[in-house]
Formats: sequence, structure tokens, C-alpha cells
Amino acid sequence: MKKVKLFIFLFLIIALNLSAFEGGGMLKTGLGIDLGKNKTNLSHFDSLSLWAKQNLDKEGNYNFAIQSSYLFNLKKPIKPDGKLDLDHIVNLDMLKFSFLVPIGNDSLTIDAGRYNISDITAVILNQNIDGVYIAYNKTNFSTYFNLGYTGLLNSYVNPINAAGITSILKKQTKIYNLAPSFVHMSALFHVPFQSLRHAIDFDLNSFMATENPKTTNNYASISVNGPIVNRLFYLASVSTSILTRDKRNAQTGFFLKGELDYYFEKYDSKLGLKMQLFSGGKMSFKSFTLSTMSKVNFMEPTDLLKISLDGSIKPVKNLFLSTEAAIMAYAATQPKGRSNFAGFEWDVSANYTILQDISISTDLGMFVGKNGKFDAVFKLKGIISF
Repeated sequence: MKKVKLFIFLFLIIALNLSAFEGGGMLKTGLGIDLGKNKTNLSHFDSLSLWAKQNLDKEGNYNFAIQSSYLFNLKKPIKPDGKLDLDHIVNLDMLKFSFLVPIGNDSLTIDAGRYNISDITAVILNQNIDGVYIAYNKTNFSTYFNLGYTGLLNSYVNPINAAGITSILKKQTKIYNLAPSFVHMSALFHVPFQSLRHAIDFDLNSFMATENPKTTNNYASISVNGPIVNRLFYLASVSTSILTRDKRNAQTGFFLKGELDYYFEKYDSKLGLKMQLFSGGKMSFKSFTLSTMSKVNFMEPTDLLKISLDGSIKPVKNLFLSTEAAIMAYAATQPKGRSNFAGFEWDVSANYTILQDISISTDLGMFVGKNGKFDAVFKLKGIISF
């Protein structure tokens, strides 16, 4: 009888733990065509992402989560004819313990492990990191701190803008290539003005290379946002970058951003106007996470002025349409006789949900540069969630 009771007890414990377990995944596949005046490239990708989450208490305040992914990339130059390029990339996207501690009406959150992190602009920093993240939330004030390390990340998934800074392996490897080794410290302060529905954020980020403490990337940002009138919202931010390198003067740059968004009552539609200015020349702005400001070409966020008009609409329940048109110019003064004009870009995308867990999307864009030189891309993607 004792053995039966013990078996029932163990069964209930296991069942309780399994009931707090969640898991799933996502399968993506896509085709792409890249066209230019003297080039034609075909591309294809397949990716699989798997995740799991296990609650460690009944309330779900303590949990463990993990997510990993595999990506297969294929690229074939057609014009001019070139070699078939194949890539296999494996990544550990997330591996973290999370702890939520209620403190009256306030809360303390601690994440430890690997997780995604972003600054308030989502341009300076937007990637995975290994470390400890602490957030304290009050009704009228929130503060966030992070201490992290980049040297164990996969640089194919988390590209870092750090020329000359090597990884701890000192060599490049396939599938999983270690990123440049930096220690990261950050602090973010969020102050909402509830009566006005406005908020102000102040963000500090500092990265120090482990192989040379004199090599640092430092950033400070401040942003304000809120409503102007009914359905019309604004966002404005100012950022500065200070890069120090051994035996060189510090390089300082700035990044300005302004945004207006109007949300219509019908069809979940939106119309937005955005301006982004990244300094260039001797005061070039440099982000930490390497990214592009163009959906067609690679355009690093430096020495660039981008003014864009975007819109989105959901005409029927399962269909989402969006578009953007942008004009780009070099921010720094150009040599005599050379125009600051960099190019004009437009992009149209559509996403249709066939079933709850199955969707397809398409994207068409074109970039027109000086003298009518153009690049165009067409992408088709399918997604299955499970």
C-alpha cells in the first residue's frame, strides 16, 4: 500500500510539473530575387526554431526558458554567373532563468543567462547578450540595469560593429562564429507623466573590449514620447556615441530621430512620418549592433539622413499591408561638385494568415541611386508555428 501511495505521489508531482511546461517552434522558408543593372541573384533559406518554458513555481513568477534555431542559406549569382554559396548557421537564441518578485504594488524582475536586449532607439543595440538583467518597476518610475558579455555570441546572428576587435578564439569558424569580446554595462530610467500620458527615457550603454580596456563604445540617449491630439503621437530622441581607441583621440558622433504617427479608427490603419539623422565625417556616429537602414541595400547608420513616409492597413481580418517610401542623403559635407543625394527607396509588403498558425508574406522593394542606378528585391516567405 505504501508503494502505491508513493507512486501516486510521484505521479502527481510529475503531472504538476508537466502542466507548467510549454513548448513549441516555428518553421520558415523563403525565396528571394535581387536585381540590378548588371546583376541578378537568387536566394533561398530554411529555418527552424524550437523553444521551451518551464515554470518553477505555481504562480509562474519563476521560470526557465530556452530557444535554439537552425538556418540554412543559399545564394546563387545568375548574372554574372557565380559560385553557389551555402551557409549553415546554428544559434542558441535564449537560455535564461527569470524571477519576478512582487513588492506591494511594485515589482522586481531578474533575468540571468542569454536573452535579447535593446536600447531605447533599437538602432544602437538590438541583439542577444549573456548576462544579468535587473528591472524595478513602480507606478511612476522604472529603472533597468544590465551587466553582460558578448564573447560567446554567434556573430552570424549578432553582428557587432567593432572593426579590429577579435573574438576569444582569434579565428573565424563556420556554423557558429564567436563575436568580438566586450563587457557591457547599461542603465535605463523611464519616467511616465501619467496625467499627460507622456514619458521620458534616459539610456546609458557602455562596452569595453576585454583584450584592451582602452577600447570602448559608449552611448547616451534621451527620448520623449506621447500624444499631441487624439490618435496623433510623437517620439523624439537624441543620442551620442563616444568611441575610444588606444593611442587615438575619442571619436564622437550623434543620432537624431523624430517621428509622428497617426492611427485611424478604421481598419487598424496608421500613417507615419519619420526623420533619422546620423552624423558623418570626422564626427561619424557608430552603432554597436551592425544593422542597415535600407530594406534593399546595406546602408550602415552613419553619415546618413533618412526621411520616410510609411503606412499600414488591415483591410480584412487576416491581411496586413504596409508600405514605406524614403529619401536618403549623406549627412556630411561632400566634395565640391558631388551631390549629397544618396538615393530613393520604396517598399511594399503583405502578410496573410491562412490559418491560426500558418501565414505567408511577400515583400517588394526598389532603391534608386545616383544616375538612375537601381537595385530591386522580391521576397516570398512562409511560416508555420507549432
